[in-house]
Amino acid sequence: MAKIVLDTSVYIPLLRQGRLPGSIIQTRGSTLYLSAVVAQELYAGAGDRQTQKSLDQLYHVFQKNNRFIVPTGKDWAECGVTLAKIGKKYGFESIKKGRLVNDVLIALTCKQIAAVLLTTNHKDFQVIRSFLDFQFLGI
Repeated sequence: MAKIVLDTSVYIPLLRQGRLPGSIIQTRGSTLYLSAVVAQELYAGAGDRQTQKSLDQLYHVFQKNNRFIVPTGKDWAECGVTLAKIGKKYGFESIKKGRLVNDVLIALTCKQIAAVLLTTNHKDFQVIRSFLDFQFLGI
């Protein structure tokens, strides 16, 4: 059974359509996991109480089913090393390291459990994959 992590870019349209039930944890022979980094990004963007309630429900379903993955201390250190390598290759100013921190951490949480990341953010994750061994599919 494949392990899948949805990127924030995938959840946002689902939220806008009101399609975030807990039932999405198991889909078509794959098991979904929620990265703590994605949860943080979603909560940070929750503009109203209804969206926050939907996120609370989603979070609790993943927690209850042991499908919530959190960056470890090693992941944070590896994130810094990866950002330094990206900055060295592409220039620190041009890559806007600050916005890549979360994406690198999402990639590392996927790597932890050998999950495939589904994202609409192909460009950034393609760059990250050239420095980190993880799987992603652009949708």
